[in-house]
Amino acid sequence: MRIVRVCLVVLQIAMAAGAWAQTTDDVTITVKGVTLLTNGGEETSVSLYAGQIALGAKTTGTFSSKGCGLIGVRVPGGPPPHEGATVAWSVEIVPVRVVEDAITFRLRWARTIDPRGKGIALPSEDIELTMKPGESRPMDSVPVPPDVETSDGRPCKVSATSLRVSADIYPLEEWDRRLMAADLWLVERLQGGGERSQALSIRGLPNRSMPFYFDSIKDGKMSLEILGHVVAHPEQGAIDIVLKTRSRWGESSFDWRTTHSVPSRWIESSLRLKPDEIVELRLPPLGDSAGSFGTRSFSIRLRARQLR
Repeated sequence: MRIVRVCLVVLQIAMAAGAWAQTTDDVTITVKGVTLLTNGGEETSVSLYAGQIALGAKTTGTFSSKGCGLIGVRVPGGPPPHEGATVAWSVEIVPVRVVEDAITFRLRWARTIDPRGKGIALPSEDIELTMKPGESRPMDSVPVPPDVETSDGRPCKVSATSLRVSADIYPLEEWDRRLMAADLWLVERLQGGGERSQALSIRGLPNRSMPFYFDSIKDGKMSLEILGHVVAHPEQGAIDIVLKTRSRWGESSFDWRTTHSVPSRWIESSLRLKPDEIVELRLPPLGDSAGSFGTRSFSIRLRARQLR
């Protein structure tokens, strides 16, 4: 078992988690054809995605819609768009660069068919955008007439069809069958030479955050919580790990959800593990503000593997 001393320490109050560094293997750009429902909901019908990003490579597609929000997408060499479409868009995506957790790309789109007929100026856009995974932006929206006919004769419950662009983790979650596992132990070294530990196991998809939460540790009126998340990047013969650990402490009666003055510390560690190798990361002392926890010795042991 390797023992690693954590040297990156940030002290602050109630800090939010940051993102891990991305590469072109981790991120993709997706344009989604979306139906907006009369009850205020939103449903994704079809998607055009750039796949594994190749900087400078062009991805194109044509979206079309007719009837009660029926949306289709055509890529080069694919089936034709809906016959008799009342609205259509052409879309082009060109990735420019990936820096840390953000991707910059050029987006060109134009409405090519409009339900109002010919002879009018159609909206379009040619813009460079920078997005982080999980962020999205609306592109265009066209109302659906309230009296449009449906295939089963029922009232149409779609108020508009629209396009939305987003940055996503690649492969898309619904297509990624890989599964990662991590075993974690929170270990406290005791003065007599022994140790006390908690164990837990987590599972999730590669390149995505897997949260963990250890049980609270209490000492008199004080309480310590250690939580965080693991991101596992599988490589040939190894697994690259980003481990973010948060320690927060205060009186046991605190309501963590409503107070904004809870002392908190994030520690980020980057590791490269062999499958089933166990690594121990010693956490630095919490200091005087943590009361009785300030001089106690904690560490996290970690083992990671790919299940499929």
